[in-house]
Amino acid sequence: MTGIRQWFYNANAEPDFKQIVEKSLALFGVFTGATLSFYVKDFLLMDKDVRGFKELPLWSRACVVAAVIALLLRYIVGSASHLNARYVPKVTTTWLEEAIVKDAQNKDVRLAVLRERKTLVSSSLGWLFFDIVMLVAFGVVAVFIIQAPDLEWLMFFASCFVFAGFAWSVIAFFLREDDAVIAQRWMAIDMTQLLITLLLMYLLWIGWLGTLQTTAILAAVYVSCLLVDFAVMSRPPVTKKKDATGAATQPAA
Repeated sequence: MTGIRQWFYNANAEPDFKQIVEKSLALFGVFTGATLSFYVKDFLLMDKDVRGFKELPLWSRACVVAAVIALLLRYIVGSASHLNARYVPKVTTTWLEEAIVKDAQNKDVRLAVLRERKTLVSSSLGWLFFDIVMLVAFGVVAVFIIQAPDLEWLMFFASCFVFAGFAWSVIAFFLREDDAVIAQRWMAIDMTQLLITLLLMYLLWIGWLGTLQTTAILAAVYVSCLLVDFAVMSRPPVTKKKDATGAATQPAA
């Protein structure tokens, strides 16, 4: 069995996932791009007869478009950031020493000795495949948002999209120690976004909120979640390090 596996690929070599990550993100971009194109061109500008949204005021349509853009952008950026950080090696350059040598004219030339180091967080093909399957699932759900016949169904499909992200975060939190910190933050953002969306669906259904109020709150919440997500990804939370005994210690100030 080992001989057959070695015939297909070198199991002892460090994997190169860069092309797989790039092409998978490009595929996800096709799904989300189709959804964004629909909501900007056909929905906002009403280039086509969009059923169920004919009576929606322009400001409400603009709020819906803002909410959809914020939702998709959050997952586009989040997926790219996570996949690149986890499966694409990070190259760090370290200055070792400086040497002085003679050139052809017998003049002193200073040379810096540098060392490059590649750090790969995960070399697991299985987890990479799982992440790509989830990425494609996100893309399929994103396309379903186009099929929403009215505002209530649009919020329902958006909820499904966020719930899929929440499910991924739960799996990552419990099964992948390297992703636990970021997954915990994403779980909090996803749950907040999901609960508020479901609440808005209910309030719209019973008539407590009008269309403009619902879409304005939806856009404000989704844009806020996007900003919080950007903060988490650009400035990751400080984690506690473990000492030799395995006990958690506070990071140095």
